[in-house]
Amino acid sequence: MKQSTTATHVTRQKGGVPVLPALATFVLHFLLVLLLGLCATAQAADPQTSVDARDPPAQPLGQHMRLLVESATRLSADEALTAFRSAQGTHTVSTDVLGLGLGHRPVWVYFTVDNPTSEALTRSLAVEPSWTDALELQVVSPTGEARLWQVGDALPGAAQLDSGLGYVFEHLFPPGRSEVLLRLATPDPLIVKVQLLTPATAAWQAHFNHASYGFLYGFLAALSILNLIMYFGLGRRNSLYYALYLLSFVAMNLAYTGRGLAWLWPDAPYVQRYVVLVLMVLSACAGLKFAREFLELDSALPRLGRGIRWACFVLKGWMLATVLFDWHDAAVHTSFLVSAAFSVALVPIGALALRRGQTAAGYFLASGVVATAGLAATTFSVWGLLPLNDWTYRGVEVGTMAEALLLQLALVQFIRVQIHKRIDAERDARIDALTQLTNRRGFLEQAESAYQLALRHQRPLSTVILDIDLFKTINDRHGHAAGDAVLMQVGRTLQQLTRSTDSVARWGGEEFIMLLPETDLATASDFAERVRRALQAQALTAPDGQTIRITASFGVAQLQPGQTLEKLIIAADDALYGVKHTGRNRVAQAAPA
Repeated sequence: MKQSTTATHVTRQKGGVPVLPALATFVLHFLLVLLLGLCATAQAADPQTSVDARDPPAQPLGQHMRLLVESATRLSADEALTAFRSAQGTHTVSTDVLGLGLGHRPVWVYFTVDNPTSEALTRSLAVEPSWTDALELQVVSPTGEARLWQVGDALPGAAQLDSGLGYVFEHLFPPGRSEVLLRLATPDPLIVKVQLLTPATAAWQAHFNHASYGFLYGFLAALSILNLIMYFGLGRRNSLYYALYLLSFVAMNLAYTGRGLAWLWPDAPYVQRYVVLVLMVLSACAGLKFAREFLELDSALPRLGRGIRWACFVLKGWMLATVLFDWHDAAVHTSFLVSAAFSVALVPIGALALRRGQTAAGYFLASGVVATAGLAATTFSVWGLLPLNDWTYRGVEVGTMAEALLLQLALVQFIRVQIHKRIDAERDARIDALTQLTNRRGFLEQAESAYQLALRHQRPLSTVILDIDLFKTINDRHGHAAGDAVLMQVGRTLQQLTRSTDSVARWGGEEFIMLLPETDLATASDFAERVRRALQAQALTAPDGQTIRITASFGVAQLQPGQTLEKLIIAADDALYGVKHTGRNRVAQAAPA
């Protein structure tokens, strides 16, 4: 058998990946669609039929293949071909994509390609995934001439590797039946996905893959930038950890899809040997750190928070050791165990936080369910525990996008709650807690605008200050609860009698102040008299059963030309002072300036 040999080499890609009613509905829909994807099978091909080169099937060629697993000794291509031709030790494949899991022995696959025309047809064989250590492809023509490619990510160069299709081997299939023999060996998850593509189909599929992954990367990158802006602008560490989680996922996806190998480190086999495994662990740790910060586990569940912190520290140290000492098998099993554990840990963490009433825990739980479904589908299918197809293999990408949307909603909700808390705090800083009137600080802020408006338009502006008579005696005789009741009653009376344009506040202690726009001295004095009479007509029953009569003294002043707001208030206070020392329970006007 004559052979023309073309040697191409590739570097290695480590496998694997790595409430609210509306949210619940979304999650259920997502899981239903994913379940249908898991259960769906591509259009079945007749087992062991030859592949038609004129019109290759749209689905991968698994059901056209036979499989041979190597024993302890390595088979040569001639030995494997003889075994397939005699059907000794081989068996048929029942799925379009063959997923054999971690640490599987090297395998050979065999199928035939039939060209019933009288002319040679150019077709491309696309083989995935890109992380296979050793990939050997041999095409034997009807005349017995063989063409051989030898590639693998343990070798530098990344030849034959297309960033959209995996390893691509273009071949001119002559008329008649050609035999295709493929050997794959890797300590990583062993997957066999082979497609026969026409030039037009290859171009369209590559374009679609680039576009879909471009959308994925752009979407996640935009969310990452948004969260970094939120971190630097608001100082929220959960936004930083979420951005790192998204960026680590993008890096991991670039690595395990072969794009990193094709674009960034084609001549660094040792980098390719560990980059996916390390990024799987880093992505899981970033996700756990985000969960810890977002759900405030260090304060709400301190043991869980400390456990996550130490687990991430130990895992990163262990992965560093596996890289330094080249403990590849340990790195493979560690990364997949961590990825599997992370894929299921988000749900109980979210459920526990929701049970404890954590802010936005409902969003987190919903996103955890979606992410768990997607990540588990990809992890377990690559591991060989679930059927491997486009739904399961790309489940982590769909799940991550849905998770990102839900968590972004959660972050928005979290920020909204924080803004409301800040607004409430600022309001409380301007509100008297007992009477619910504005306090001195709030009054001065409101009064300044009314004062400036009166100056600008030369309109009258008056202020009234009242002081509850003998308030200390009320406290001493009937208790502080009675004094508080008197203060609250005075506050309610002032709210009832003042206009919406007036400013009323508790000035301090038993003193209250009112600013009356568009009001001259005489009108303000009449208003103060009405308030005085209204208070005098009221009676409260103290806790000791005695009746409390409320009286108050008033000082009234009108804004004079050139007078500041502070001097206006002082003028009214001086008038009040005179009343307090000349009999109480009456209204006095400030003397003209």
